Amino acid sequence: MKLSECHDGIIAEVGNGAVAVVCHSSYEDRCLGILGQTALLSVATRAVVVHTESFSGSEKYACNHETLVRRLREAVGVTVEEVAVPRGFGGELLNCLDNKLGLDLRAGGRVVVDISTFPRERMIILVDYVARLNPCTRIGIFYHEPERYASEIEKESIGWLSKGVRRISSIPGFNGRQGVHKSSLLAVQLGHEPERALMTIKKLEPDRIIVIGQSEQQYKKDVDQVFLRRSEAVINEFGYKIEKIFLVGSRDYVGSYNVMCRIGELYGAAFNIVVNLNGTKVQVLGALKYCQENRSVEVVHADPQKYNYDCYSVGVGKCWWFEI
Repeated sequence: MKLSECHDGIIAEVGNGAVAVVCHSSYEDRCLGILGQTALLSVATRAVVVHTESFSGSEKYACNHETLVRRLREAVGVTVEEVAVPRGFGGELLNCLDNKLGLDLRAGGRVVVDISTFPRERMIILVDYVARLNPCTRIGIFYHEPERYASEIEKESIGWLSKGVRRISSIPGFNGRQGVHKSSLLAVQLGHEPERALMTIKKLEPDRIIVIGQSEQQYKKDVDQVFLRRSEAVINEFGYKIEKIFLVGSRDYVGSYNVMCRIGELYGAAFNIVVNLNGTKVQVLGALKYCQENRSVEVVHADPQKYNYDCYSVGVGKCWWFEI
């Protein structure tokens, strides 16, 4: 599996038949990036736009959603359905997805997902739902990088992505099967939101920790330094519990999967493995593949109190395509 930079010819990989495009509106401008994929939209037979109920109170979120739905209706020329999901409730999303996509998937239809602004836990639920319902058909993935994340700004009042943690819970379908006589090991992907990782570690109190961090291969130069700067608190506070540190590139789906396989080989027999996925969307999907193959692993998500609605990210950068 490799990422390919998007171009019109890539649509040949989607194939014939029903093609459902699923995307998530957002306060981030890159949620509109899918509108530039005209070749894909020309063959789409359905579009589903997911959003948080009441748009999390963000005027920009509501405006971007209205623009995305309106322009998709103009481009696709078929039904564009909206799915409003209460914040933090994965079960509601599963019910809505089955209502909108179930018939197409059971008939062998394709799903193409723009993961760019999908919250991680919803992306995991969606991808796992599609894979379970239609395991023989590959899922097409679009990913639009931003030009810049707020976390790249050193000024603390501006340079943050999320603050606080509302709750920490297992993601539906990944509750794990824990052995009562095993110790606990938390494999935590670290990105640019250290507070979520810190709160997860404190709540779960694992016996040992594996850190999966960001290597030098990032979406642009020097972003690995942002990871080092923002992850310092986690390393300093819990260094005595850290068993091993792995580094993965921001676009490395296969590398992320391989790291999880290695963790399973080294620690699966002696530990109950819990995974907390805070890396890039591509890294999360790589780790998810391992978790789908090993349902004894529990996947937990820390839902933040607040996102940086004003400047979580800026602009729309490169767009990538791959299949899983």
